Amino acid sequence: MAREDPQLKLRLTEELKALVTNAAKANGRSVNAEIVSRLESSFSNEDEIAYLRDKDRENETIINRLTGMVQDLTAAAKKEREDEKENEEVRQYMREVEERISNLEKALSRVSQT
Repeated sequence: MAREDPQLKLRLTEELKALVTNAAKANGRSVNAEIVSRLESSFSNEDEIAYLRDKDRENETIINRLTGMVQDLTAAAKKEREDEKENEEVRQYMREVEERISNLEKALSRVSQT
């Protein structure tokens, strides 16, 4: 950065100025270079932030689809359990009918033997 670059007066709170000054010392830069570096970084991060927001929206869509699929599968499993229960009831009824038929056949056999 050259001395001919435009200058900007900036007002900072004492706390923020201390943070910038300490960061500049820690990074081996001037206060001006620290502020410029941080500003440039914030602008370069905008593309990454936009990308992450897009990915977040995509993930939200995927999550919504998966949630719908889980709900559909849960409903299907519940129906299958209900159908299985109903089928078991039908099987039990059929066993009872077969037993009655068997009993009637035995009774008919006894009647026909007499």
